Amino acid sequence: MQNPHMPPHYAFRSCGIPNRFSVKKWRARVIPKATQIYHFCDAATGMILVFMIFFSPWAFGTTESWSANIMNACGFFIGLAWLLKIVVREWVGYKPLRWDLPPGSWSNPGYSLVTGYKISKWVKFILGLLSLFIIAFHLVAVLNAAAVYFPEEYRFVYKTHIKWLPHSYDKNSSLNAFLRCVALVLSFWGISDWVMGMSKKEEQSYGRGNLYLPRYGLPERVRRVIWILATNGLLLAIEGAIQRALNSPKLLFMVTPTVHSFTEAVFGPFAYRSNAAQYLNLIWPVALGMWWVYHRIRGTYRTSHHYLLFAAAVMCAAVFITGSRGGFLVAVMILTTTLLVLGSSFVVLIIKKRISMYSGSLALWLIAGFVAAVCFIGGGLGWKVLWPRLLQIEDGFANRAEFTRLAKPLAHDFPLFGTGPGTFEHVFQFYRPSPDTYWPAQLHNDWLELRVTMGLVGIIPVVAGLILIFLRWFLPGPIRVGWRFVLFIWLALTGCIIHARFDFPFQIYSVLFVFVIWCAILNNLGRTSYRAICT
Repeated sequence: MQNPHMPPHYAFRSCGIPNRFSVKKWRARVIPKATQIYHFCDAATGMILVFMIFFSPWAFGTTESWSANIMNACGFFIGLAWLLKIVVREWVGYKPLRWDLPPGSWSNPGYSLVTGYKISKWVKFILGLLSLFIIAFHLVAVLNAAAVYFPEEYRFVYKTHIKWLPHSYDKNSSLNAFLRCVALVLSFWGISDWVMGMSKKEEQSYGRGNLYLPRYGLPERVRRVIWILATNGLLLAIEGAIQRALNSPKLLFMVTPTVHSFTEAVFGPFAYRSNAAQYLNLIWPVALGMWWVYHRIRGTYRTSHHYLLFAAAVMCAAVFITGSRGGFLVAVMILTTTLLVLGSSFVVLIIKKRISMYSGSLALWLIAGFVAAVCFIGGGLGWKVLWPRLLQIEDGFANRAEFTRLAKPLAHDFPLFGTGPGTFEHVFQFYRPSPDTYWPAQLHNDWLELRVTMGLVGIIPVVAGLILIFLRWFLPGPIRVGWRFVLFIWLALTGCIIHARFDFPFQIYSVLFVFVIWCAILNNLGRTSYRAICT
């Protein structure tokens, strides 16, 4: 029982701290150790993130169980580090320099903060509830499994379950889906929290009294992630193009896949060309948007940022080389939109005299060179394979429409909770009209497959979370970014979402992980900033 003659904040028996210690003495002992733990977790998050970015595509797209387990373990480590950092910040009271510090954290009295912090907290709170609901749905489906499938015997063993709760018709598949879901959710929140930390240069800038963001409008960690992804995508595009030119059906010149064993069906480390196109289509638009940010500020004074333009051109051309019809159409859609945005933006800047005529003209020539490089490289190396497949695009859509027709009764028979996360492959066998009908592992329609496996109860929070992330920029946020850069991220995500209607990008861990990274970054961007408003 607490001593009534002692102030309430001296009672620490609930957390195991003797009463003889005061708050100041306790913090004097704990904060130095907590600070070390915090910075260790912060550095570890960055290193694990870099490893995951490079590992996920080169481990054959992370389509094998061993590579998925490694990615899951990394996601759990990032989530654990994020939780430890929250404990240090909220419970211990350590306040590191961050771009999303709450009101009253800045020592400079000449600046004040407005309502953006509260709005940002509410957005994160809603996203947090949706994340918990999705995890809980997967967990209940596993614990309340209605069956266990034994693939060696092609046999289901049914179990008693509660019908009015989420349940699964393949406990093992749902367990794998649950582990991946938890790892990706923890990765999302861990990356979203990590990118808000300040680098050494930014901390020095704050020490000089400069409370504004860096001159490029984005935290240094966000820019690092984009540069690393662009470099990795460039290397993957070059390796895949060389592999295609040498007519090698082996993934990374090492392994011949069992399903698609001919050259035109594989690309680089991906056993399916469309997955490679989906991965590259997620990266090159954001790299191009980052180039826009750099060139808008640097102009003609520095040229190192043109590396991003070169990387984006090679990756976009590699989408043509893959021979993926859906990837090609998505790339053309994104390319057309980006050209209209970039071209009109530089013309407006020249007319309003915000940039010099020389700098604006150079930018337009660079954009024209970008398009020429994409057409020359992509058309020269990939058109021979792509053009015959485009002529047969109606047959491809017809085959996917047939899969969709066969799977729709599944969604009708399991409307609320679906068949269980990850169970489509094994449950679909009951809906084939004959044993000779093709038995796909994926539906080639991720949205319908999500509807089949998770039902309305499971798909609603996923769609609601995506909508909230897309609309996040329209609300005040910790990082103020112009609409053009955010548009490039929107285009990359939208292209993947559209492609998911006719293919299965969200079933591929490496593609889904890049999608999660862009969502984590969007979670911190806003059209107006509550920071550094002069009173």
